[in-house]
Amino acid sequence: MNRKGFLALTGAALLQFVSPLASAATGPTLKPTKLGQTVIWRNKKYTAIKSGKKLVWNKGVAIPKPKPTTPPVVHGTFDIDLAASEEVPEGMTQVFFPKDPNAQNKSFFVTRNNETLISFDSICTHEGCQVWIGIPLLLCACHLSAFDRVTGAPVSGPAVRPLKTYPVREELGRIILTNTF
Repeated sequence: MNRKGFLALTGAALLQFVSPLASAATGPTLKPTKLGQTVIWRNKKYTAIKSGKKLVWNKGVAIPKPKPTTPPVVHGTFDIDLAASEEVPEGMTQVFFPKDPNAQNKSFFVTRNNETLISFDSICTHEGCQVWIGIPLLLCACHLSAFDRVTGAPVSGPAVRPLKTYPVREELGRIILTNTF
């Protein structure tokens, strides 16, 4: 091997050895100038400390990443316009799927009994499955729990708690449900 080849090979070997060290620095490359000086580098906070007679950077403390923020939960009472009054005749139960954002994609049963309106959630209290109108009861599609159309009480299990009720009223020919979150 001639001299030029030897120098080229040695230079290339040195570059391969030195370049990873330079790019893999474990602390800031800036020299500290006073005791207690701090700097942020690669998501760590470094503080200048004394090591013998020299100022050096400590090992650094990781800066926690900010946690994603969740939107605030809205609490309150909201009126939801369900339907026209004539859509629920005496002795009947209807299910409504309001497009109102305050309904939060829920559906509601409304029963008219003795000229009084009663409203229930359409979610079974057993395991949260959808309840549908059956004859003469409200029926859970998953486990066949049955609920009374007038009281929302369970008639047969496995559900043991009644359906959630909501205040409902008639106002200017409309059925208005009050939903509380």
